[in-house]
Amino acid sequence: MKKLLKQGLLRFGGYTIARNLYTGIEEHTLMQRARKLIRTGFTPLPDMVMFEPTQRCNLNCKMCFQDHGSMPKQRELTTNQIVDFFARYPDLKKVTLIGGEIFIRPDIMDIICSLDNTRDIVLSTNGTLIRDSDIDRLRNCRHIFGICISLDGPKAIHESIRNAPGLYDRTVHVIEGLAKGFPVTVSCVIQNDNVKVLPEVVDLSAALGVKKLTFELERIYSEGIIAQTEVEKGLERVDLPVFSQGRIREYSLKTLQDKLCECQSRGREKGIYVTFVPPFLTDDMEACYAGYKRAKGRHICQSFRTATIAPDGSLIHCFVIRKPFGNILDAPFGEIWNSKVANNFRKQLIMNNLTPLCENCRSLTPFRENQV
Repeated sequence: MKKLLKQGLLRFGGYTIARNLYTGIEEHTLMQRARKLIRTGFTPLPDMVMFEPTQRCNLNCKMCFQDHGSMPKQRELTTNQIVDFFARYPDLKKVTLIGGEIFIRPDIMDIICSLDNTRDIVLSTNGTLIRDSDIDRLRNCRHIFGICISLDGPKAIHESIRNAPGLYDRTVHVIEGLAKGFPVTVSCVIQNDNVKVLPEVVDLSAALGVKKLTFELERIYSEGIIAQTEVEKGLERVDLPVFSQGRIREYSLKTLQDKLCECQSRGREKGIYVTFVPPFLTDDMEACYAGYKRAKGRHICQSFRTATIAPDGSLIHCFVIRKPFGNILDAPFGEIWNSKVANNFRKQLIMNNLTPLCENCRSLTPFRENQV
């Protein structure tokens, strides 16, 4: 039902109003959780989880900030362990499967189908490993709430960014096939290589039958920002396995403003909902571009209401700050979520206005003190 409602809103109008209403409810819920954490030292259990079946990936994208060299080699939970975990915690009502590339696991369809009961499922993928038979199986799933697929420009630019010669055609084939039955979101990372052709991504998405397109500002993690976060939060380098080697923004703020304005205009012409990450990008573009959003006010993190579980079963803060609080194979989920180390870390984040690594994150949310 939710999938059909989302498809209807995307196709016939009203999605923006519904999305704004949903975002407002989410922010209110987040503030309630922050209030309880501050007053009692207890964080209500989440109903959403970002679950990483794997951190392996078949691509080597230019803008990828995951520093796999500094990330410890992890074992991955088995199919049965994953199925058993979710069977024991039915209150985790929304599950986002993210990697790495989730379809690199040969059992990923079995995992998806095992979750397809009363939960809403969101899939994040580069699309290159999805077979036609997978598309057919996905069409039989009733609770796929959304599928996010990466597309960073026309063929030559997309393949250059993704270091994947010959895979563009497969990606657009998958997008077109899935868009016929699912709320597909094309995800495009704004970066030096594609900033001038972003409006063309709107045209491409429209031609493929997609109704929603998200432009995400590339997050650039310098060694200085990583070191500053380590010192401020008492973290170890292994907790922050990210790095953007030599990456800087080579385009001007004016170019970014002009191209995103053109994308919005073209989206209205094509009937596509164009959204942005971070959500406040177009409202405060200069701060996002230069990386000083946190300096303009206090903020809070959406991870206070969303669990993130690593491939080995570790409950971590988020996909960037991978500080482990415990492992679901060793202790009950609720016990780990409300452990002293986890709640103290969250309170420290509130007190210190998050971390330098949190600039431009999709989870960065204004801290409305009158609600707390």
